[in-house]
Amino acid sequence: MTIEIKAVVKTASAMLALWDAEPFDGIVDYDSWEAALCLDEDIAEHVRVGDLVPINIESDGAFEVLVRYGNEPVLTEREVEHLVVSSEPYLLVSSGDVRLSGIEGVGWADDAVELALGEGEFEVVLHIIDWHAEPGSTTEDGKPAPHALPDFVALVSQASEVGGPYRTELLTFQPPA
Repeated sequence: MTIEIKAVVKTASAMLALWDAEPFDGIVDYDSWEAALCLDEDIAEHVRVGDLVPINIESDGAFEVLVRYGNEPVLTEREVEHLVVSSEPYLLVSSGDVRLSGIEGVGWADDAVELALGEGEFEVVLHIIDWHAEPGSTTEDGKPAPHALPDFVALVSQASEVGGPYRTELLTFQPPA
């Protein structure tokens, strides 16, 4: 069975994140967040060990993210047709309580989207979708139509026994050469 969760997620710190709640349970306010995640090297360590997967294109804003997980999740034909770029796989180690939010909400966001992944190690591959390119994707006032594709699709699957190597860079997608 494959499960999909779609949400609009905001950031004013240029990064969204999928994160396991347990490693961040000591974050209760801005001061504790700043001590744990303010510096890139702090975030990078959490990425390296699988606590957090960055959705980072170095841009502030509100983005629609679709997370698809379960038995071998794949992109749909529409998503493939409008695919811009895909990331290499990231590791996500789940205690069973995974969330999606802006990086500034890791650990303490009331509006974080909850994902029931279960416990275990997962591979996350992120995709940018050019939803604007699909005819009829916007309404007359320029807003996304109800059936528009999301900005990002995150495919989450069980990590294989020989998983890895995993991407550990904070910038999610390889810059064009």
